Amino acid sequence: MANDELKAVVRDKYGKAALKVTGGAGASCCDATAPAADPITSNIYGCGETAELPAEAVAASLGCGNPTALAQLNPGEVVLDLGSGGGIDVLLSARRVGPTGKAYGLDMTDEMLALARENQRKAGVANVEFLKGEIESIPLPDASVDVIISNCVINLSGDKDRVLAEAFRVLKPGGRFAVSDVVVRGEVPQEIRRNVEHWIGCVAGALEEREYRDKLATAGFESIGVEPTRVYRAEDARQFLADKGVDADAVAPQVDGKFMSAFVRAKKPRRRGLAWRAYSFSAPTIPPAARWRRGCSAAWRAIGSRWRVPAPRRAASTRSRRARWRRSASTCAGTPRKRSIAFSASGGTT
Repeated sequence: MANDELKAVVRDKYGKAALKVTGGAGASCCDATAPAADPITSNIYGCGETAELPAEAVAASLGCGNPTALAQLNPGEVVLDLGSGGGIDVLLSARRVGPTGKAYGLDMTDEMLALARENQRKAGVANVEFLKGEIESIPLPDASVDVIISNCVINLSGDKDRVLAEAFRVLKPGGRFAVSDVVVRGEVPQEIRRNVEHWIGCVAGALEEREYRDKLATAGFESIGVEPTRVYRAEDARQFLADKGVDADAVAPQVDGKFMSAFVRAKKPRRRGLAWRAYSFSAPTIPPAARWRRGCSAAWRAIGSRWRVPAPRRAASTRSRRARWRRSASTCAGTPRKRSIAFSASGGTT
């Protein structure tokens, strides 16, 4: 299915889920019409967390984890929730960052945005703003957010590389990526991959754990970690698959323990040295690896210009500087994560 078609299906299902909540019923991430909670979305939030929130915000919780409980949110920080739904994680984040901070919620579904804004009004929270848009094109400027959270949404995107690149762009240097998502360990049966209902229901769009780490690294993140918070067993999947018309007896044994809700964390490196500054200010449409190569080239030119000094000073330092330069050049051929080694060695600022 094409990405635009997938977005239309997701938008339709989640719009219906929002209308179901406003009509007095609960919702399920894995089925917009399911009357009961499924094994992915149930028992995520503690009563102490939700006691002061509107009932509709809790009922519209369609996630697979609780990123606000695991992310380190500090007073005064700016938080962005990708795919904010009914707003539960945004409202919880706003409480954590306090009146000097701010929590943004981003969603592409009009019905969910209307529900979230009504929940904000009922909760009486002022430091919250809900934005309409897609997670592949975040409507915020570069380096404007301290923490990005998300709850069982990135797995729904057909262009995850773009999502992670956008997350990297809007994070401030040193900013944190802290999301709950469904992650796969091992191969996923084709019956699930081909089923659109499963795709929009949290699992068929999930990345394999190693692939998730690789994509984050490619986007430029460092300090990457994937921490399981709930591992699903065959009995969990059996009812889930049966509700979708899939042969549960044939498929359930193949998925035992392969799907998990996980807390995925990473950091955007802090700006260091000439290469990193050039990387940061290059066009965001350029892939991260190409941007880093351009940054290295710019830094090499800048550091090379430092050699143009009077002959007596140059003679005393050229040999050692060139030795350091050879070491830095070999290191700079790598990734942004190696930048501090390269430019400390070459005399660049850190």
